[in-house]
Amino acid sequence: MQKAKKEEAKELNEKAAKEEAFKKRMQYINAFDGLLHMPDGTIEFPEGGVVGGVNALVQKHHQNKKHHHHKHHHKKVDTNEETLQEKE
Repeated sequence: MQKAKKEEAKELNEKAAKEEAFKKRMQYINAFDGLLHMPDGTIEFPEGGVVGGVNALVQKHHQNKKHHHHKHHHKKVDTNEETLQEKE
C-alpha cells in the first residue's frame, strides 16, 4: 500500500515537472509563426526539434555580427570663388 502511494506521488511530481517545463518553453512562442524563438537564437517547433535550413542559419549568424556600413564617397564640391571664375 505504502509503495503504491510513493509511486503515485512520484508520478504526480514528474507530471508537475513536465507541465512546468512545458510552460517555461511556451513563454518563447511567436504568435505569428507558432515557433519557439529561444534566447540563444535558435528556433524550435513546439513539439520538439530544431528548425533548420539556410534562412535559420543566416539569421543566427547575422544576429551575432555587428553591422558594418559602407562609407559613401562623395566628390567634394569646390566652393572657392577664384576657381569657379576660372572654370567659366
